[in-house]
Amino acid sequence: MKTYKILLGVVLLSFAIYSYTKISKESYLSKNSKDLNNSLISSPKTIDKKDDFRAVEVLVYQLEKPEHIKDFLKVDSIVWTPYLKKNNAYFSKRVVKPLDNDNQIAFILEWNSYKVWKEITPEQIEENEEVFRKQFKHPYEIHWIKEFEILDFNNK
Repeated sequence: MKTYKILLGVVLLSFAIYSYTKISKESYLSKNSKDLNNSLISSPKTIDKKDDFRAVEVLVYQLEKPEHIKDFLKVDSIVWTPYLKKNNAYFSKRVVKPLDNDNQIAFILEWNSYKVWKEITPEQIEENEEVFRKQFKHPYEIHWIKEFEILDFNNK
């Protein structure tokens, strides 16, 4: 478990560094202030930029067998990825596999706006999850979910 936490920390840190260098906070704010009406949600809330932040979500799934991972990723690319890309808060998605568990797969999702991301309702998530379950015929469960704020840092 300790190795898993260290690995997750290293992955998250490298992901944050990569993402921070790719898109500056200023370009994110100017882009989202123009495009909020294109959000997945029909009536987006007004966003106070100073209280909003970039975020990372980590989802770890437990599958029944390691050979199901390929199917899981295929169905995910058909169902979840296009759905998430419709939301203006979505920035990127990475797929990683723990070194110590062949039956797990993890998604690291980066969001440009925590508030816009959280406007996706539980009902919308469940509706899309039902579409996923119909296409992916093997048992799975969410093993772990965690949300993180991406902190600004100066590495001089």
